[in-house]
Amino acid sequence: MAAELTRGWSDEQLKSDDLAKKDIIKFLQDHGADSFLAEHKLMGNIKNVSKTAKKEQLIAAYSNLFESKRFKGTDPLEKVTEQVKAVKIEEKESKPEEVVDEGPPKYTKYVLKKGDKENFPKKGEAVGCWYVGTLEDGTVFDSNVTTCKLLNTG
Repeated sequence: MAAELTRGWSDEQLKSDDLAKKDIIKFLQDHGADSFLAEHKLMGNIKNVSKTAKKEQLIAAYSNLFESKRFKGTDPLEKVTEQVKAVKIEEKESKPEEVVDEGPPKYTKYVLKKGDKENFPKKGEAVGCWYVGTLEDGTVFDSNVTTCKLLNTG
């Protein structure tokens, strides 16, 4: 493929406003090796690359692509990295996921009076809420049932 690929645009065409940055980026991404694209910061979505790259940088990368002849498939590192990626993917698939059983909930909730959708507390109003904090062995460490203090939601 490298022998067949020729320069599509001359230097004058590259510098003119008729040729968009997106066209140059698309050509470079279609024909440049991954290491070449990473070196010139041209990896990623065309829209995002066109926002960050200047036209002069793209022209220099286009010229450098043909000078260095680093087209897709010519970079020996590309093949090695593809093989390494494939091995890593296989390793991830072979590991089973551990299922964690959380068991029953750590609290109990009792609704004494079910509310309707019209009457509910507004921000800043005091609401009643009883709670009892116990340890695993059953000893109570905190409670407001005996004092009946109201919680403030504001």
